[in-house]
Amino acid sequence: MAHMDGTPEPTVHVAETGDAEARDGGRAVTGFLGRRAQPPVARVEVSDTGPAIALDGGLAVSGYAHIESLTLVHQRPRTPVTWPLRVGDLPREADFFQARAALTELGSAPDRVRIVTGMGGVGKSQLAARYARQRWDAGELDLLVWVPAGRAEWIQSAYANAWLDIDDAAPGMDLAEAATRFLRWLSEDHGKRWLIVLDDVTHPSDLSALWPPSTPLGQTVLTTRNRDAALLGPGRQRIDLSVYSPDEAVSYLRSRLAYYGRTDDLHQVALLAADFGYLPLALAQAVPYMVNKRLDCTAYRARLADHGRTLTRLLPGPRALPDDQKITLAAAWSLSIELADELEPAGLARPLLDVAAMLSPDGIPAAVLTSEPVLRYLDGPDLPVDDLSDALLNLHQLSLVEYSPGSVRHTLRVHRVLQRSVRDGVGAQNRVRLARATADALAHAWPQPGLDLPLAHVLRANLDALAEHSESALYVDGVHPAVLSSGRALGEARLSDSARAYFERVAARAAAALGPDHPDTFTARHELIRWQGRGLRDAGVTREAFRALLADRVRVQGPDHPDTLATRHELARWQGLAGDAAGARDALEELLADQVRVLGADRPDILTTRGNLARWQGRAGDAAGAIATLRSLVADRSRVWGPDDPRTLIARIELAHWQGMVGDAGAAASTLAELAAVSARVLGPDHPRTLSVRGTQAMWTGRSGDAAGAAATLADLAANQEAVLGADHPDTLGTRSAAAHWRGKSGDASAAAEQLADLVSDLVVLFGPDHPDTLTARNNLASWRGKAGDSRGAAAALADVVDSRTRTLGPRSPDDAVQSCEPGLLARPGTGRARRGGRLRRRSLRSAARAGTQTSHHPVHPEEPRRLARTRGRRPGSGHSPRGTPATPARPARAPAPRHHEDTQGPRPLAGPQRRHRRRVEDHGRPGGRPHRRQRSRSPRHAAGAQGTRPLAGALRGRRRRRDRLHRPSARPGTGSRP
Repeated sequence: MAHMDGTPEPTVHVAETGDAEARDGGRAVTGFLGRRAQPPVARVEVSDTGPAIALDGGLAVSGYAHIESLTLVHQRPRTPVTWPLRVGDLPREADFFQARAALTELGSAPDRVRIVTGMGGVGKSQLAARYARQRWDAGELDLLVWVPAGRAEWIQSAYANAWLDIDDAAPGMDLAEAATRFLRWLSEDHGKRWLIVLDDVTHPSDLSALWPPSTPLGQTVLTTRNRDAALLGPGRQRIDLSVYSPDEAVSYLRSRLAYYGRTDDLHQVALLAADFGYLPLALAQAVPYMVNKRLDCTAYRARLADHGRTLTRLLPGPRALPDDQKITLAAAWSLSIELADELEPAGLARPLLDVAAMLSPDGIPAAVLTSEPVLRYLDGPDLPVDDLSDALLNLHQLSLVEYSPGSVRHTLRVHRVLQRSVRDGVGAQNRVRLARATADALAHAWPQPGLDLPLAHVLRANLDALAEHSESALYVDGVHPAVLSSGRALGEARLSDSARAYFERVAARAAAALGPDHPDTFTARHELIRWQGRGLRDAGVTREAFRALLADRVRVQGPDHPDTLATRHELARWQGLAGDAAGARDALEELLADQVRVLGADRPDILTTRGNLARWQGRAGDAAGAIATLRSLVADRSRVWGPDDPRTLIARIELAHWQGMVGDAGAAASTLAELAAVSARVLGPDHPRTLSVRGTQAMWTGRSGDAAGAAATLADLAANQEAVLGADHPDTLGTRSAAAHWRGKSGDASAAAEQLADLVSDLVVLFGPDHPDTLTARNNLASWRGKAGDSRGAAAALADVVDSRTRTLGPRSPDDAVQSCEPGLLARPGTGRARRGGRLRRRSLRSAARAGTQTSHHPVHPEEPRRLARTRGRRPGSGHSPRGTPATPARPARAPAPRHHEDTQGPRPLAGPQRRHRRRVEDHGRPGGRPHRRQRSRSPRHAAGAQGTRPLAGALRGRRRRRDRLHRPSARPGTGSRP
């Protein structure tokens, strides 16, 4: 500033001036008063001036003072310094302070400089203050200086004040000199133990020339949100402080609520802590709000779940903060966001944080953040990816996010409360655009079906987070593709029940938002029927549902629309699963011709149809035709998609299966071993399809004669499945059953019985003793016990199984239970979906269905309809018949007829049951069936190797007779005949 004539004002420095009091008409000045006199000064006359008295070191002027330059330093009355000395005000300790592990780490760190970093609100200052108090109270310090370090001048002023308290000769010294003297004194060997706490450092440059020295007598603790590498160096250790642990958060909330006389439900307290992400500042501010609004944890959580309320409406205002806090939760991050956005590349950090705020707090993949839709949202389609990475690093540097470029699936993590605060700042007009751009980024990053299931799982979690607060944006002008991809990924992960429930919600939401005849509503219905069918026992129900959907698609979209053709494909597939393999084959042949006409050759839909056509050709009895179709398909898929594409692998697996079915089991096993290696290389060793191929390979290895090799392969597979899927997963349990079966087939019946005993114990714990799977495993265990020589124990065990089945599934089911079955993880070739083998579960569910009983304590496995539909013809007396023919009810046992010798007596006439069975088969156009079990010629049971089973059969025959007498209907009066 200058005078009007251009003469500069004198430079004046005034600091900490005291009070000045004027008496008797005088004038008292504290600080500086007046302006430079205009030269020349001839004479100054002052009259009637009274006395001026300076108080507390102030400057008193009576009359006129001409001042060219004035520097004032507070000159307090000097008193000798008293040690120990504390300079600066420590923040008050928060109520119910939680001692955390970082406190111990702070005290035990070997370096002289300890830097505590973390996002705003985690309690860095409170931690540093507790550490300083502990050392002060323990008498370990001679000097403690607490420095508010947000700006360089604040640090310098705090150092100067500390020096003024230490040195008697300091009065009259300027701030910079006093700060320099203080730092020099800290480095000297004066025997004084000191601790300097630099709280909330903003920029590393603010500490330029102001770092406390590193000496054996002193220690420095620095708190900051800035993780800039410039703060680090030799002798400096960084300690990252995170949020409370769940136990610490619950303990804090319970203590604080109890202070107000509140005893909320412990479970709800834990859920509330999780809702706030265990953030200390959020929990501290939440409790006063709850108390003032008279809300319990349940009611408060309901308000938090309402995303129409902003965070500022759910927490106290600036004038009602607890623990002497100065800023609200939302304001705690505003400065950090501004600083991150100012760093180069400037202007990218904030919009990227907006995108991250829409997604999951538990991890956002890199492919989402660097996708083309995100670049479009940032208005920079040509923006270098390196700039995006630098902007994310800026957010990480300011402790706003956790950025791990080395993690592909969990690249970025953002605290959930910070996310909500950022979303609250996004305007309503921009909210829909932001949500759509985020969903586009998820769809862009979604892997192909069956590939990278862990990435698909992470993407599902991110879509769920987006839908939680912006679901309506996903149904604008249609169902967003990411919504459909998320549900399909659930099914691909073998979570069929979850996929069904998911698409139920999607179909209802689409019908409400778009209308029942919208194409996307049809698509949602299509997926719902598809995954719903995995949980139904009757595939015919699913077939009819697809038939109804097809009629709607033809009415609205036309017969040649690609979506209509896709529904025809599913209808044909479920027609086969319902038992009509020939009908499925014929429908797929017609569909293939229409697809080629409408879409053209080599389209993905056509290649998929050809694969399913081959499958149903084989199941309709034309294994040679299936092999020919599959060989051509493998060549075309290799040409179009490549030899290592998962869809090509599916066709090769299917081809190996049918080669085994025509009698070349060894070649099938060898081919599947090669394909398992390819699948492990392409998809990963833990991918469900890789595990499924290994199970199929083991089956064909056993069927080729190498039972020991099959048992060893399945034992290794079970260990892998337990590590990947879990010990309770159905695939793991099925593989254990298969391993026991092939172990017994290799000649070690005792080992098979031991393995099955362990399996039965686990099934009893998981499902109960009367669950169909448990009953089947118990039956198999009894069988192998008998083969191991314990015939009495086997007979008693099988009798218990019969009782359990009769009690649980009805009186007509035990006939199925008393047969030893071949369980195992038999992957349906070409799909990667595991089925737990031959008869392990299929027989139990058939028995339950025949008795009209439905088990409710365990969900039906997704593949059950497939298993039921694939069931081969059974003995007529068991209540089952060949596919497509009615079932014949079981009849009571009769005495065996005399053996008939056709070579001497000629052809034997058909018995009554045989005649009836033959007529039924001929009526349905099926080939002849097997004769009734009780009319077939009997032969001696087993050779010496199976002598242990002889008492078993007798015991069961007696039990069956007693059961038949018990349940046989009474004769009609007066006729003497059975009904």
